[in-house]
Amino acid sequence: MYRNIVSAVCGILISMGSFAQDAGMDGILQQISQNNRQLKAYQSYIASQNLGNKTENNLQDPQVSAFYLPFGEHQTGDYTEYQVSQQFEFPTVYGARSKRIDNQKELLELEYETLHQKILLDAKKQLLELQTLQKRKELEEKRVEQAKQVYDQIQRLFDAEQIGILELNKAKVAWLQEQFELDQVNIRVRNTLLELQKLNGGNAIETGQVQLFENPELAEMQTLWEEKLSEDAEIQQLTARENLAQQQVKLEKNKILPDLSIGYNYQ
Repeated sequence: MYRNIVSAVCGILISMGSFAQDAGMDGILQQISQNNRQLKAYQSYIASQNLGNKTENNLQDPQVSAFYLPFGEHQTGDYTEYQVSQQFEFPTVYGARSKRIDNQKELLELEYETLHQKILLDAKKQLLELQTLQKRKELEEKRVEQAKQVYDQIQRLFDAEQIGILELNKAKVAWLQEQFELDQVNIRVRNTLLELQKLNGGNAIETGQVQLFENPELAEMQTLWEEKLSEDAEIQQLTARENLAQQQVKLEKNKILPDLSIGYNYQ
């Protein structure tokens, strides 16, 4: 019974650890998706472009005119006439333009998704680089500690006049060199965090948020290629641009049809 309880607790802890690793990277990437200034600017650009495209398919402003003829040869009093008219393109033009607007919207969304994937890929590279640097930092810290212990031991031997100054200087140089290597790693860690902060819209990312990620198994080449074809927004843009060009051709053909006008006249 005790063994079963221990096994169950260990299983829960392992699951929680795996979830924390996944949530660590996914959480940071989600923050970057929400806070990245370039993505926010492109979202505003898409909204303005979609609004401008929709206005292209609106009807022209109606025309109102009035006529008053006080002087004339008529027996019914002064002559007054009111007229309201609305000019519009052939109905099929609006349908073709509406489909073109939908194609433009789809293309803008794919362009945004391409930028989104590019930024997240850059962020993921920085996170993996940070993980590597953290592991190296731990190793360098151990080396600095070991070099310091060796130096202290040789210092004691030198004080006891058992070794010469040359061996002491070699140990000190080795210790200082390990300190220099650790400083270089710390600089790279800070630079990587600054790059992630820039991608995160200026919001800092704490090193504690970055979990150690397990290396996933590499899928087969055919599977990777199929995923790229179905998920890569840059590839999907090619189809979207082709559809947009075809719809533009249909629109231009419909524009050949004559414009129409309808109105109301009151005398």
